[in-house]
Amino acid sequence: MQFVTEMIARTPLWVWVLFAFLLFIGICALRTSTISFARLAILPIVFLVWGLSGFVTSYGGQPLGIAVWLVAIGFGLRLVAVGTIDIRADKKRGVGCGRASARRHCQ
Repeated sequence: MQFVTEMIARTPLWVWVLFAFLLFIGICALRTSTISFARLAILPIVFLVWGLSGFVTSYGGQPLGIAVWLVAIGFGLRLVAVGTIDIRADKKRGVGCGRASARRHCQ
């Protein structure tokens, strides 16, 4: 218990401000919203590039490893295609909609 108390006491103020900001952003993100395709694609692209660079850095880009990595991406895309993950799009308005807002905005 003393370790936790020390850790909290020695944490700089800017870390607590950053934590509060990220907590606020996370709570706001829980609400259903409609966003543009470009904004919807930012995070998956960042994680895709980050994952590939980490893989290449760790394993040197071995062909079998890259093949397995691409198969895993294929499985993820398949989940979206079969409707396990509910993402709807309104191409006229250029927006993507989540599960609850899909009925309202993406008819």
